[in-house]
Amino acid sequence: MSDRWNRGLKKASAVLLVLAMGVAALLNTLPVYAAEDAIVSTESVGNQGAAAEAGDSTLVTSGESLETVPEAGDSSPGTADGETSGRADVSVVGEDDQSGLVIEDGTDGVSDIVSEETPDDGLITEETEETETSSEGQPVTMTETAQIQDPLSAPGQIVQTQTGSSSLRRVRRTLRSARSGSSYAFSSQLGMNAKAIYDSKVKWYATEHHTGEWTCKFGEGVYQFQGVVTSNDYFDKTDLETKSACEACKEQMTADMQAAADAFKHDHPEVFWIRSPKTYSFSVSLVPGTKQTGDDGKTRGIFQIVSATYTPVETFAGAGSLISSYQAGVQASAAKVREMADSWNTEGVETRSAAYQALLVRAADEYLCSRLFYDHSALNTAVSVSTAENSGSQSVACNDAYRIYTSAAAFLGGTDHLTMGAVCEGYAKAFKVLCDQLGVPAVCVSGLSDKSRTGSGHMWNLAQIGGVWYLVDVTWDDSDRAGAQVSSRRYLLVSNYTNNTLLTSRQASGNFSGSTITTTFSYPAASDTCYETAHQGMTIEGTDCAKAGRERGTCTVCGTNVDRTIPVLGHDFKETSWKAATCTQKGSVKETCSRCGQTRITELPALGHDFQEKTVAATCTAKGRRSVVCTRCGTVKSEQEIPALGHSFKETSRKAATCTQKGSITETCSRCGEIKTTELPVLGHDFHEKTVAATCTAKGSRSVICTRCGAVKSEQEISALGHDFKETSRKAATCTQKGSVTETCSRCGQTKVTELPALGHVYTAQVVEPTTSRAGYTLHTCIRCGDTWQDQYTAKLLKKTNLRKVSAVSKGKFRVTFKKNGKYTRYQIQYAGRKDFTGAKTRTVINKKKTASVTIRAGRRKTYYVRIRAVSGKRVGAWSRVLKVRTK
Repeated sequence: MSDRWNRGLKKASAVLLVLAMGVAALLNTLPVYAAEDAIVSTESVGNQGAAAEAGDSTLVTSGESLETVPEAGDSSPGTADGETSGRADVSVVGEDDQSGLVIEDGTDGVSDIVSEETPDDGLITEETEETETSSEGQPVTMTETAQIQDPLSAPGQIVQTQTGSSSLRRVRRTLRSARSGSSYAFSSQLGMNAKAIYDSKVKWYATEHHTGEWTCKFGEGVYQFQGVVTSNDYFDKTDLETKSACEACKEQMTADMQAAADAFKHDHPEVFWIRSPKTYSFSVSLVPGTKQTGDDGKTRGIFQIVSATYTPVETFAGAGSLISSYQAGVQASAAKVREMADSWNTEGVETRSAAYQALLVRAADEYLCSRLFYDHSALNTAVSVSTAENSGSQSVACNDAYRIYTSAAAFLGGTDHLTMGAVCEGYAKAFKVLCDQLGVPAVCVSGLSDKSRTGSGHMWNLAQIGGVWYLVDVTWDDSDRAGAQVSSRRYLLVSNYTNNTLLTSRQASGNFSGSTITTTFSYPAASDTCYETAHQGMTIEGTDCAKAGRERGTCTVCGTNVDRTIPVLGHDFKETSWKAATCTQKGSVKETCSRCGQTRITELPALGHDFQEKTVAATCTAKGRRSVVCTRCGTVKSEQEIPALGHSFKETSRKAATCTQKGSITETCSRCGEIKTTELPVLGHDFHEKTVAATCTAKGSRSVICTRCGAVKSEQEISALGHDFKETSRKAATCTQKGSVTETCSRCGQTKVTELPALGHVYTAQVVEPTTSRAGYTLHTCIRCGDTWQDQYTAKLLKKTNLRKVSAVSKGKFRVTFKKNGKYTRYQIQYAGRKDFTGAKTRTVINKKKTASVTIRAGRRKTYYVRIRAVSGKRVGAWSRVLKVRTK
């Protein structure tokens, strides 16, 4: 017992030491922001001593290039492929060493020794525009652009990337993991600099509802670097140290901008009207008074990144003009959801209780399923536009199809040109907007719709009920495909999606934009069981109008055994007979309960007289009568005489007057038929211009003619119009063959044919992975005609290594025995607690003997699956067979 206590104490001490070193590294590598709208640091250059004396832990930048302090176990830049760096705790098995290689597991506080590789996918690019003029004594400001990933991912997929392995990001993740809170805003996981950028963006867009350009200003000392100053006060890019310092500073600023953009997109889905561009501009200035000339004759100074500016585009046409309508729609939708929840609250639970929160979540799910539909047509259009953008053949465009990725359809559907169509991202964002309005904590979860790395991108939600997080997937609950406008509720408040058979097709990703420079966010831990009223597959028995029932069975989602009391249902009365009430006599309604047959009779009060006015119409010469009579029983309340109407003449025939002759109008009374005739005077000539239209080849004329008798006053000739060709048919060009366009004149029908050039091939690339029997290659296929060619061949996989035996040895350890694979000396051993090697750990060893044994320290009394493969430079071998071992 004492030994176990001592080992536990040592482990805790090691963890605390690593955390303390990480916090110290963070405080010594990050500049910070003050809590103001403009982003500023709490100290400026030259005040380091004062800060130290005051005990301030805030970093004061000194104008040096930004760096991070590597931790034990991290990979150093420039390490060769397959080689380890950081802690080199690898021992080579000697010819006489029979004990094998002992590798410490990271769970004991010792860093893993396997090297990490961070691929550079070229996401960050810069283009420089230098301003060479400046007034005397004023710093020159240079404007540059940098590229980040749009958090609105390419439709239908999600990018799988690895984050950098610097100590700065590890310390951030360590500090964030200790945070908690019911709202679970992703902004709480940002570093201080990224959080200040995030707050500025929230104020501009979410609070003040701007739609245009947003500029975030940085204070002195935040993003600074030291470099050689040129004659026009710009930093010298030809100086390697200056360039390196500038790149490090810009990389840190770009990473903070990316992280802030990612968190903003998930925390504020109500900002539906902006789509951030992939690039933003930022300004760099020389800090006044910092230039100094060194012994080498070079002048150096401190440069400051002053500000960064986004110029977004609208998510879809007219989005910015619909903000007030959207807000009204959100309020109206929230009111409807509350009304639905209240109608289901038959037990009268308190509105602040977890049970009422569950009703609100159910109502929100039901409301969105009844209102939205999955818009496959718009998705196809959005995929086409996104593909064109990503390939560079089309710039970032304002496309109406992108509305499906926003919450707009749920609250603006049916207005203007919008429909109620959306995809999973639109469903999930609308659900979070409703939950925010209803006071229910909820987050949007990004990831894949299946466990494979090539699965379709998907977004769903986690909602918190009574302090516990449950999964909600409104998209998969929507049964609109079958024609029903209701929720299936199969994915409503169900258990942790990684621990049951119904929901294993989700894989959450904390990398929202697929960028290699952003923060990897964490999600709240979801419950392993469903919410009490969300269990599925139950048997209900013994419930009636006056008696409580029981709900029993095993939940088909989470496997929980359920046995709970269902409250009394109460009577469900339906009308079965009716005796109508009259003006003076009462009536009655008989109702029967649909469950138990009990009846009740409700008396209906006498209706009373329904007096309405009844009129006997007067004629042209005779009087009429107006009476007030009951419509039910005919009782007369009053009568009044109506005077005669007089004649109402309507025209029945007409003899038209001409330019020289009189005419007449005959009128007949519409009531009694009396006739009267009225004479019409001579009209006189009414000259108007008359035009005979010209054709493509024939002239026309313009004449002044009397419209009545045709007398001609004047005449003028009109020139021929010429042809007006319109396209009538088209033969599409192919990759290798020309096409044509046929046009026809809309006036005379004459045609002309225009030749279209051949399109040329457009190839897409598909990587065919190597095997042990053949090399890999890249297959290029034309998307138009299917023509193919191959290049970029990669070597075949090495043959499998003979894994002879895996056996448990001392406590928590097992030994791996394998046979040398030909001439290869480097091997990778991989082990995991699951057959599919999810969460596997990999250890690299060197073996020169024919048969070697490696001892690995893992968890005690656990089952592991083990396999091995050979490694040679950049080539790897096929995995060996898998053996299972149970540690002591």
